[in-house]
Amino acid sequence: MNYEQATKAFELGEGKNFVILSHGYTGNPYELRELGQHLADNGFHVFVPLLDGHAKDAKQFVDTRWPDWYLRIEETITRIKENYNPSHIFMSGLSMGGAFTLYTAFNYASDLTAIAPIATPVFLTQKLLWLLPIVRFFHIKYFPYPMEVLTMNKDLWTDPIFLENNQRYNKFAVPTVVSLLSFLKELKNQYLPRVNLPILIAHGKKDSFVHPSNASYIYGHVSSSQKKILWLENSNHVATVDFDKELLFNEITKFFQAHL
Repeated sequence: MNYEQATKAFELGEGKNFVILSHGYTGNPYELRELGQHLADNGFHVFVPLLDGHAKDAKQFVDTRWPDWYLRIEETITRIKENYNPSHIFMSGLSMGGAFTLYTAFNYASDLTAIAPIATPVFLTQKLLWLLPIVRFFHIKYFPYPMEVLTMNKDLWTDPIFLENNQRYNKFAVPTVVSLLSFLKELKNQYLPRVNLPILIAHGKKDSFVHPSNASYIYGHVSSSQKKILWLENSNHVATVDFDKELLFNEITKFFQAHL
C-alpha cells in the first residue's frame, strides 16, 4: 500500500450506530485505521475523513486554517444525518482530532451521544510553538522542525507511511500553527466548560508532545456528569498505534456500547 492509498479517507462497517474519527494536525486517517477496524468489527459504522491540507505536504498545507480542517467533520455529520437516519453518533479523535471532538460535543451536542478524545491538547507547553505568532510578523511561512514518530513502540519508527508523512511535514507551516493555537485557546476558554456529553478521556502517560496534564484539565473543566480518564501507561502521543492500543480500542468500544 503506497502513501496515497494508506492516508485517504475511509468508511468501515455498517448499521445505524456511527462513529466519526478525526486525525490530528499534520496526521492522516492511517493513524486511525486499526481503531476504525476494531469499532467496525464490534458493530459500529465508522467514518474517517481526511482533513484539508493533510496527507500532502507543508507547501499545500500552509494556506489552510482550522475552519478548513473542521469543515470535513461537519460535512461527515451532515452526510450521516441526511443519508442514514442514525440511531447514535459517537466521536473520537487523536490530538487535534480530540480537540475537534470536544468542539463537536459543544457545536453538535444534540446530535452526538458520547465522545472519546485521545491525547488531546487544550494547551501546549512547548515554548517554541508560542514564539511562532511572533515569527509570522516577519513574514516567515515555514520554520524547520524535526519530526519523529511519537510512539514507545520502536517498530513503528521505521513504518514507511509514518516516515513519509514526517518527510512531507518536516517544517512547521507557521500560519497553520498560529491558527491551531488560536483554536485551542478558544476551545479552552469558551467551549470546554460547555461540553456536557458522556466523555472518556484517553491519554498516554509517556506523551512527549501533549503533556498528560491536559487530560486532567479536560476532566476538571467539562460539565459532563459521566466522565472518566483512561491512562495509557506505555504510550506516547500517537496512542492509537502504540503499546496500549488494544486496551484503548476495547475501552472506547465498551464506552460507546454502554451508551447505545
